[in-house]
Amino acid sequence: MNVGVIGVGIQGERHARVYSDLKCVDDVHIFDTSNQRAVDVARKYNVKVSHTIDGLMGDVDAISICTPTSTHISLVEEAIAVGIPFMVEKPFAEEFETARKAIDLKNDTCRCLTCGVGHIERFNPIVKEIAGLIHSPKYIEMKRHNPSSARLVGQTNVVDDLMIHDIDVLFNVFFRDIPYTINAVGNSNTCSVLFRFVIGDEIVPVYLSASRMSAKKTRTIYVENEQWTIDGNYIPQDVYVYRTPKKYEILENKTYQQENVVDKVELGKIEPLRVELETFVDCVLTGSEFPVTLEEAAENVEVCGVIKKIIGV
Repeated sequence: MNVGVIGVGIQGERHARVYSDLKCVDDVHIFDTSNQRAVDVARKYNVKVSHTIDGLMGDVDAISICTPTSTHISLVEEAIAVGIPFMVEKPFAEEFETARKAIDLKNDTCRCLTCGVGHIERFNPIVKEIAGLIHSPKYIEMKRHNPSSARLVGQTNVVDDLMIHDIDVLFNVFFRDIPYTINAVGNSNTCSVLFRFVIGDEIVPVYLSASRMSAKKTRTIYVENEQWTIDGNYIPQDVYVYRTPKKYEILENKTYQQENVVDKVELGKIEPLRVELETFVDCVLTGSEFPVTLEEAAENVEVCGVIKKIIGV
């Protein structure tokens, strides 16, 4: 099959690189509003340049949409109109209402069309591992901090740029259809959110923080339960489980306490983007639904919208 990439900025170039290396992909066609950028990327990965979006769509069997968020919905609607499977990078849309209209169009036009949104952390192995370990959590903390980038100043906000990844994991992997409340503080570059999830008679606090002002790149998940603590790091793809120490009576009126019981979960290192795009291509070939649906991505946009309204960005 042939695959197209619309928009070959930093993320779009990554898509072109991965597609060009997949055995099940024949030709990769790319388009960018900067023809010189497209030519440079094409030379780097030995892919083909298309000079129009319509021309690209006519030459391929599926596309990745890696353009600025403001253009996502118009390109999604065009892909739906011609019936071409697509993956669109996150965020799906700028506003929840716009995302819902695109979903309604897709459902009215072609319900069987393979499409999805690139929430890449779903394909990081630590997410699946931690999801399998979580049982009755008492507290969750997720941090996503980046060094400042002049490239992003004025273009987007930290909620849509960074925090949306953890919102996706939180609402679509850890807590599905659980009632909650939100408190948030922040600005366009830093944001902290406290969710309170109501599970039975318990309130489970979940703290998310995101920043684009850090001197250190951080991607972590921390989960506490009565018997253990999970510490996960997206970057090295490490998961550690700290278990509650036990006391052993060894002499009369004396005890031996083990300070730490730490298990490191062995995970094979993978490139999440490669897994994501391999999954997308396989779904197209088999006519299957992509794991990250438009509906889930729209709900992520909705939660981000609530947070942005609270903090005023």
